[in-house]
Amino acid sequence: MVKIMSYKIMYCSNIFKNNTKKKLIKNINKLHIKLKIKNKKEKINIGLCISNKISNEIKKNIIEIKQNFKKKFINIISINGFVYKSFHLKNIKDKIYWPDWTSKKRTNFTKNLIEITKQLKNKKDFGSISTMPISYKYWIKKKKQTYIFYKSSKNLITLTKYLKKIILSIEPEPCCLIETSSEFIKYINKWLEPLFKRNNKKKNIKKYIGLCYDICHFSVKFEKHKKILKKIREENITIGKLQISSAIKIKNKKINKKKINFLIKSPFLHQTTYKYKNRIKTYKDIKYAIKNVIKHKHLEWRIHCHIPIYFNKYKSFLTTNNEIIKVLNEIKKNKFTKHMEIETYTYRNLKIKYDIFNSILKEYKWLKKIIKNVK
Repeated sequence: MVKIMSYKIMYCSNIFKNNTKKKLIKNINKLHIKLKIKNKKEKINIGLCISNKISNEIKKNIIEIKQNFKKKFINIISINGFVYKSFHLKNIKDKIYWPDWTSKKRTNFTKNLIEITKQLKNKKDFGSISTMPISYKYWIKKKKQTYIFYKSSKNLITLTKYLKKIILSIEPEPCCLIETSSEFIKYINKWLEPLFKRNNKKKNIKKYIGLCYDICHFSVKFEKHKKILKKIREENITIGKLQISSAIKIKNKKINKKKINFLIKSPFLHQTTYKYKNRIKTYKDIKYAIKNVIKHKHLEWRIHCHIPIYFNKYKSFLTTNNEIIKVLNEIKKNKFTKHMEIETYTYRNLKIKYDIFNSILKEYKWLKKIIKNVK
């Protein structure tokens, strides 16, 4: 829908419960009607979030789907390839990370996504695919970390030969094997680059595999965006995609368990980080954080929960949408990436009264306004 200063802003389809190809197409068609307010022939960008099952269905009907999108002026330039199974399983929690990058299933799934991206994107466009950060930390014993990194790196490198005009972007997330920007930089320099150069001496791995910069995830880890982006620029790392959403922030208050109960019952993991003075600690889900630090006051909590980006408050809580503004300021100054994907998938858990399509439209408008106004 929106193209500002060469940015391609899209909405991630993981907000919808897409269990089949048919349902996915139906939801995207509904969304494109809602977003095209003034010009019916204006192109809108969608970030596809599809399971392995739907990726196989799409491959079988790729010509039909391509024609449908072309007719409706829908542009697919990016795919969210984080989740192998259905994103909206009843109690997905840590199952969201399986299979991890040690598995051939993950490799074959991502190869499918590369082929789909090639077919659906405009030939002139640069494509992006986001993927999970290697594995889930709580599955792995420390002694096995070296093997996990090695095996995963080999699987990732096998895909580079297919990545023409597409960047495969690793998305750090709290409690995964790669949680932070510094861990990503260390991984690409220590593992991916040396392994890749053994057989590709004249090529640079950073042209094929980059970073998916998820503002919510980095905000939960209290990362300093200006510092991160400076380091990324110095390391010549490509940001394939900027994912835009907000986390919940609670400041200088004792946690009220009743008010946060909706997240305890959520089907998703809500990794929670608290900061007290210079101490930062992350728990793998909100219920463990509450159990351990419920009595403490004067903490700052940040909870992984993809809140609509126009909210600076949700119920009695704050959000981290001010972090979005900080990142956009740096992106605009230094032109790190063109792909911006709004990713607000916990909508139903929040029990927001707005119509889902009206809320998406509001997010688009808010982001457009912020991009125009950032310095």
